[in-house]
Amino acid sequence: HLLRGCAGESGRPSNSYTEVPLRVWLYDTLLQRPSEADLLRTADDLVERLNATWAPHFQVREQQRESDKDFVLWTKGTRYLDLVTDLRDVRAYMLQCAGDIQGVLVLQDEGETSRIVEGAPVLTVRYVATAPWNRRLQSQPGRFRGVGTALLVRSVSESQALGYEGRIGLHSLQGSDGFYRRLGFRDFGPDPANRGMTYFELDPVASLRLIDWANHRAAECAMTETSGRHAGS
Repeated sequence: HLLRGCAGESGRPSNSYTEVPLRVWLYDTLLQRPSEADLLRTADDLVERLNATWAPHFQVREQQRESDKDFVLWTKGTRYLDLVTDLRDVRAYMLQCAGDIQGVLVLQDEGETSRIVEGAPVLTVRYVATAPWNRRLQSQPGRFRGVGTALLVRSVSESQALGYEGRIGLHSLQGSDGFYRRLGFRDFGPDPANRGMTYFELDPVASLRLIDWANHRAAECAMTETSGRHAGS
């Protein structure tokens, strides 16, 4: 199932998980220009590709003493995505660009409620990650930027489609807290019930800001791509 279109075009709840289309744009640091990406529902062949490509790159990064907090998820025995996609009420997506899987998103509607508004439902982000080659390696920047943000925009759209008003919650891996704060997530501090990981939640107002930003960014990227085609013609 391929999802294409313009990021958060409607920004309104729908009756289906997959009715809110997204055009996903990343920034290619190698070519120094925006690049359009495909957001794909996870399938067995994509999971196999993911396991085959991500794990070796994580191992290289470990050998070069890079600290990836999710390293163990991809290099020890059964891969994480093989496990979580078998859970109830899970939706998993992959972001594909330049022939490779650039990011992974795992969502679960498990009946969690908001810590901001008592009793309000929240969609849980189980895992969101960019490919190992998109992460800084020593002094070198990664290949594609904007993967994590694009996947969280998709999470907001899923929450809106469920009628949750864009509320999403997640536990942050060490080192990622600043990223979530910059996107407008509220920081609830370490969660003793989840190995002391910091819990973050995005409220409806902040989620709309994120969708609006994504719309604006998508329009800018489309204009840049069109200008580039005309300049080269």
